[in-house]
Amino acid sequence: MAEAKQLVVLHPAPVSPVLLHVVLAFAGEEDRQKVKLQGVGARNCPVLVLKVNPATGDSLYGEEAVVQYFARIFNLKSLLAQGDAFQEVEVIQWLSYIRNVKLSSPKTWLQELNSHLSLRSVFVGYHLTLADLAVWSAIFVNDEARSLVNETDFPHLVRFMRYCSTFPQISQVEGTNAPAAESKDASKEKGSAFLQLKGNPSKVVTRFPPEPSGYMHIGHCKAAMLNQYYAQSTGGKLIVRMDDTNPSNEKDEFTQAILEDLASLGIKGDFYSHTSDHFDYLITCCEKLIEAGHLYVDSSKAEDIQRMREKREPSPFRDRPAEESLKLWKLMKEGDPEGTQYVVRAKIDYANDNGCLRDPNVFRCVPNVPHPRMGFKYKVYPLYDFACPLVDAKEGVTHALRSSEYHDHNALYNWVLDVMGIKNGPIIEDFSRLNFTYTILSKRKLQWFVNQGKVSGWDDPCFPTVRGVFRRGMTNEALRKFILQQGSSKNLNLMDMSKLWALNKQIIDPIVPRFVAVVDPIPVKLSNFSGTEVRSRELHKKNPALGKKTVLFTNEILLDKEDVITLEAGEEVTLMDWGNAIVQSFDKNANGDITLVHALLHLEGDFKTTKKKLTWISNVASDLIPVELVECQNLLTKPKLEKETKDKPADKFEDFIPEQLKTKTLAVGEAALKMLAKGEKIQLERKGYFICDKAFSDYQRDVAPTPLVLINIPDGKQKK
Repeated sequence: MAEAKQLVVLHPAPVSPVLLHVVLAFAGEEDRQKVKLQGVGARNCPVLVLKVNPATGDSLYGEEAVVQYFARIFNLKSLLAQGDAFQEVEVIQWLSYIRNVKLSSPKTWLQELNSHLSLRSVFVGYHLTLADLAVWSAIFVNDEARSLVNETDFPHLVRFMRYCSTFPQISQVEGTNAPAAESKDASKEKGSAFLQLKGNPSKVVTRFPPEPSGYMHIGHCKAAMLNQYYAQSTGGKLIVRMDDTNPSNEKDEFTQAILEDLASLGIKGDFYSHTSDHFDYLITCCEKLIEAGHLYVDSSKAEDIQRMREKREPSPFRDRPAEESLKLWKLMKEGDPEGTQYVVRAKIDYANDNGCLRDPNVFRCVPNVPHPRMGFKYKVYPLYDFACPLVDAKEGVTHALRSSEYHDHNALYNWVLDVMGIKNGPIIEDFSRLNFTYTILSKRKLQWFVNQGKVSGWDDPCFPTVRGVFRRGMTNEALRKFILQQGSSKNLNLMDMSKLWALNKQIIDPIVPRFVAVVDPIPVKLSNFSGTEVRSRELHKKNPALGKKTVLFTNEILLDKEDVITLEAGEEVTLMDWGNAIVQSFDKNANGDITLVHALLHLEGDFKTTKKKLTWISNVASDLIPVELVECQNLLTKPKLEKETKDKPADKFEDFIPEQLKTKTLAVGEAALKMLAKGEKIQLERKGYFICDKAFSDYQRDVAPTPLVLINIPDGKQKK
């Protein structure tokens, strides 16, 4: 290679090949000049490619192969552990491991890496090798992995990453590539979408306070990610706080699910808390404000309070003396039956144009429902608008990021801080709520779907919950990228979910293997082919790194019925990945349905001349597996539910639910599908993208065959 003037490396734009940059940084300046990096659209270049000899077409595919090649020709012996045969193979083994795990959720492989480092400083031998560089770059380019690595959970990995950063070759790449694997356009969008916080803070403390009354949905993701973004970008802190103030609706199941979903999104709080941790403090604040005349106990019925607030009338108990209110408050705290009839209200302005300030409720009595954490210790519970500002201030929050639906509540938030004498409290920042067409993001309404048995649970793939969309094939990368592109804009937008799925398709298309399945199969007899042949085919023609599968070729194949009914005698078609064939005749039953097609292989034919390119599988019973294809429908048949107006009532969501949320189609698939594991994403040729929901290997072989279940992953295209 000494005479080679230049080595051209093509890589998927806009992704930066970080591992390659690091390896080249270890090479000499003269060697680096021989390498030219060229970004190419991911559609044309799904993996990194080194053109070793453009004249002959000799190439190497995948960053793993390319960095090994450069390490050899540039004489980087230490990176290859040359001189120790065992360590040389170990390096290659680690490179292969990293290549395979990078497509999966980081938490599992980070734990494995951390465990491996518990008794050693580096991954192979006693000095830095390609194995270490591969691990470092895999973590560096993965936002979720970087956010998970911390001193508490992964102390050995933290030490390892710091050790790597002491090498000038690595620190140089850290500076030029961070944030890793992000395009200039995306960076520009991100920067312009994130607004400068008020007060020009140096370090921000934010909080994400979900109520554990349901599972996280994709609307919550925006709030969580924005709070994480501002905390991390300023070197501040993120507080994850469960707003557990309503024992009637909350469950520990929901708390655990929210924490798991946050982890799956790569969001980790610097501090965890519950509003219930502060109940004693909030009760004390309530009593102080009753004594000061800012709060009063109202004996009115709930419907009367609602009517008075709508008509802007004062409560007859508004001027109740503080001493009398405190006596009734004592009955509420004790859970006395009489106390359950009362509510504590704020004395602000019953006639205010802002309905949130019309003497809102701030405490209620719930004596007979156990709290998920506190049991029956407390009989009174604060409402969100009272608890939130006080707990924010107590926990040191600098900026309270709230979706614009709470904008009218901001005045109440500040009123609570003012009457408690809290100066320099949290600054409120509004951002637009994430809303999507044809779906529902109300936890109360989603709970209705669960209760009515319309879905299998909160993780149903038709649901807009975090685990629902992940089960349907959404990637963490697509969800994060989509939400961060929205930034902290205050503009209200009704988003089209298809844009999110289109972004997801761009991410998975270059990296998912291709398989074949046939729906309503009809056999085709190829009269001029005999015997059985086993051939090897690439799982992805544009991504050889994914490996190969074995395909069976026989004289009887299966085609989709919808393809067969379009065929005509004498027509020439292309059998994909085989060649052309000419249709000769059809066998039909008494009803006129086609039961068999007779055809002749015409391999010398030109596929460019045929209109129909057909997928097929060989009709060998032992080589086929049953497949169930599941497709989810939108939760609503109407893009947006209309609110109540003077002329007509509000739309009821129950009136716009499709008869079936799922459609299931039975198919037969090629034998290679037997190896799919739950959660793996694939493309079925000419049918779309799918995620494995139930793997073939999960089933007992001594019972009737149960289909492999594949859930369709939307590609963002509008259905006709």
